[in-house]
Amino acid sequence: MLLSLVIPTRNRHYYCRYAVATALASPAENFEVVVLDNSDAPQRIYAALNEFQEDRRLKIIPAESQVLSMSENWERILAHTTGKWITVIGDDDAVFPELIDVINIIDAAKNLDTNVIGWDRVSYLWPNNRGEAYTPIAISLNFDIKKKKTIDHLTDLFSWSGSNRNPGGGVGLYHSAIRRISLVRMANDRGGKLFRYATPDFDNGYTNMLYNETFLWIRRPLSILGACAESNSAMVNSYKNTQEVIERWMKEGAHFDAVENTDFPPQLGLVPWVYNFQIKFLQDTKAPYEINLKNFVGKLQAECEFEKNKELFELKVKAIKSILLGERYQQVCHHFQPTYGKQFKSSFRGACNGYLFLQPTVFNTKDIFTFMNLINQLLAPAMFVGTNVNVNVA
Repeated sequence: MLLSLVIPTRNRHYYCRYAVATALASPAENFEVVVLDNSDAPQRIYAALNEFQEDRRLKIIPAESQVLSMSENWERILAHTTGKWITVIGDDDAVFPELIDVINIIDAAKNLDTNVIGWDRVSYLWPNNRGEAYTPIAISLNFDIKKKKTIDHLTDLFSWSGSNRNPGGGVGLYHSAIRRISLVRMANDRGGKLFRYATPDFDNGYTNMLYNETFLWIRRPLSILGACAESNSAMVNSYKNTQEVIERWMKEGAHFDAVENTDFPPQLGLVPWVYNFQIKFLQDTKAPYEINLKNFVGKLQAECEFEKNKELFELKVKAIKSILLGERYQQVCHHFQPTYGKQFKSSFRGACNGYLFLQPTVFNTKDIFTFMNLINQLLAPAMFVGTNVNVNVA
């Protein structure tokens, strides 16, 4: 078996059906789709995926007698997969069917020896999570392969120097493919466990960078990052939820007990959440990297400026300013000067530097499978990935 595509799911059977459908749209036979169910009603996953029951490439791993944490559910990956390569997507995500073709090409190439394959992704907002969507989706029109050093990538992650508001989760199992032998070695070094943190995607993405010197990056989208109303990102953007958590935190003092040894409550947004994770990761691993606080504060400002709800913008700014008064941030706190509405009013649309930027609702698709098929019409075929082919159109 060449590839195991793993889909952990919990009580989101409707979305999971589409994630499975996008994978099984591939005609290839040398891969498996492994659904790790962690739902409250174990039988519902079989009903949701009933139309695929005759497809021998699908494997459903039932929920256990007790609900598992996210990391505990992901911990079942090695035991229930057989692929030479393993990748994980969320249950509201999707893959392009060409993924298996590209893995085939790279696995067979003698000059592309690697344990880690990453690729560009496209973002998708499910209809129940669109609201007044304003951040454009970026679609890569490229199809080249680059070999990168993990030490450079980790340096970029901790320096917060990239163009995105947050540096991301590294290159690991989540929306990337890792060679099984590399994961087994990692688990053996950790007493049989692949994960030590509550968020296994970031956990593996950063840890994997410490275990491998290089990785391949494909600038052709091969998967889709979905976000439904029940997703963590949507919950963070809920004004009521965020207001309650931040106000309680400010009332209780400077320490937020849900995140040990960190300064920021995670409900302030993804940027402070990633920062919290980085601090904990560096403390535990003693990795020789340092967070660039000036750049981090700049990303905090950008995240606030992307907030469309003015009340939530003011609430976040107030909370962040109170934190930046602490001793750790004295040298950089003056860089935090957010202006309401500055970022979302200037969002770019159009083609630039090999990417196409579109309004998220431009296609108004009802599901991620339909969206995948539309976007795929814009992308280079898998056979062109890693080539400098010239296509002549008659």
